[in-house]
Amino acid sequence: MRPLAFVATALWSALVASASCATGTVDDSRGGDGEGAGGAGAGAPEGGGGAGTTSTTSTTSSTSTTSSTTTTSTTSTSTCNPPQHLCGGTCVGNTPDTGCYQSQSCSPCATPAHGSAICTSGGVCDVSCNAPYVKSGSSCVCPSQCCVDADCGGSDVCDNGTCMTPCDPPLCIALCLIQQKVGVCVNDVCVCL
Repeated sequence: MRPLAFVATALWSALVASASCATGTVDDSRGGDGEGAGGAGAGAPEGGGGAGTTSTTSTTSSTSTTSSTTTTSTTSTSTCNPPQHLCGGTCVGNTPDTGCYQSQSCSPCATPAHGSAICTSGGVCDVSCNAPYVKSGSSCVCPSQCCVDADCGGSDVCDNGTCMTPCDPPLCIALCLIQQKVGVCVNDVCVCL
């Protein structure tokens, strides 16, 4: 009987020793109440135990979201200051050779007969006419029957805006003789005196 009492005493001593050193840790995911520290009884992870102390730890976390906006702007470096415009990657002036300031194609302005191409102050193609021609749309026209001999054609000449046949002295004399007058060419015109 003595060995059994010895075994029971040893078990009791071991139990008391382990109870005084044991601490229990609560696993919140399993719903425990806290830590148990063994005093008169043994602590357990679920918070059961003798006269132990129980504490509860709570953790609160918050999530913060930061939003940012990025603005992108594109600046073209292939622009020219007025009255220049871009032609073939080069800034050129308001000239008829490059189609003037408003031109998108940079094609030269059309040059009219009896005049020249110019650019307006607004940067568009226009014409300037040689006197006595006058502007008509994008052309230069003579305001009368003729402005130069070439406008008359044939052997006629332009005399003060009128096409005339040049004076042929023998013909002039014959024409005036019929009228019983004397024929004379004056400034390329047959005059019967």
